[in-house]
Amino acid sequence: EWVVMSYLLTTSTTLLVWGHFSDRLGRNRFYGFGFLVFGVGSLFCALAPTLNLLIAARFLQALGAAVLMANGPALIRQAFPPGKLGRGMGFVGIPVSLGLMSGPVIGGYLIEFFSWRALFLLSLPVCFLFSVLSRFVLPATPTTGASTRKFDWAGSTLWALLLAAVSFFLTHALSTGISWPMATLFIAVILFVGIVFIRVEAMAADPVFPLALLKKSFFFIGVMSALLSFLILFAVLILIPFYLDRVLGLSASRTGLVMLTIPLTVLLVAPLAGWLSDYLGAKLLSTLGLACSCFGLLLLALLTPQTSPWGVAVRLMFLGIGQAMFLSPNSASVLGRLGNKNSGTAAALLATARNLGMMLGVALAGMAFS
Repeated sequence: EWVVMSYLLTTSTTLLVWGHFSDRLGRNRFYGFGFLVFGVGSLFCALAPTLNLLIAARFLQALGAAVLMANGPALIRQAFPPGKLGRGMGFVGIPVSLGLMSGPVIGGYLIEFFSWRALFLLSLPVCFLFSVLSRFVLPATPTTGASTRKFDWAGSTLWALLLAAVSFFLTHALSTGISWPMATLFIAVILFVGIVFIRVEAMAADPVFPLALLKKSFFFIGVMSALLSFLILFAVLILIPFYLDRVLGLSASRTGLVMLTIPLTVLLVAPLAGWLSDYLGAKLLSTLGLACSCFGLLLLALLTPQTSPWGVAVRLMFLGIGQAMFLSPNSASVLGRLGNKNSGTAAALLATARNLGMMLGVALAGMAFS
């Protein structure tokens, strides 16, 4: 469990820090650095002789992943003009979907015919190649000119503590169940750290978390809706395989084929949704996307033991279409209305919201299932 948790907690707690650093010092530098750190972490994972060292190596690997996640959308925002930013974000749905579809298949073959260590070795040549290419291909990015100002270490530390406490609470307290006194203590600690964090950031000269961003209604709504979108998506991804296995009695391979419906629809719809958002506006497509997701959830809530696998796939298709219609326009809308000054921080906040949505969806689904 901690092989997974160390990675998820590290990315969640450091995304905003890396986004802030990239705004100060240049995103092109940090993007290549992220590939390098991820590659070194992958190598250490593959060579880890014990479980504890594997967990530590996953921490290093996650640091590199957080750099990439915090800077990728900001680089796309810089590369595409405002009128084409939607299609730029839509293109991201293609590799994301291909990764979701091919990862379990390739991983299964590697484990069956080689070793689990091959999972980590597979990414090494790609990481080191792109860490070099990024130095020559990526254009120089504007900085905030704040590199000479004191970095907000207090805010960064408090942010990491706050996210770690929230993540731990969501993934353990809700899904496994703890005593009310312990849950109350958890909530009290989260509230205390959160209040101290807000006060520290309000007084910081160059805060790692620009509170002014959340005062912009379009940004606050965009971040919160992204969190809720990933919450419902991952709740479905956790629960439906149990339904397919225990209720419909499908084999593992057929269950996998049914679950491919979501990434396949995202693969097909996301580029189109991004392109349309440049012409129709993000508000219309984002709203339609969330409405389509809600319709898919309603259909999933009406599943019976007699529903056919094709019926489940159609319901998942509505959810996948809704997610694809929402995510690209929403990201383009949030990042497109901000200047270069805080685009790295904004992209990191969006990624953090998605990570929290994943963990909350998994925790709530686990609680409901148990």
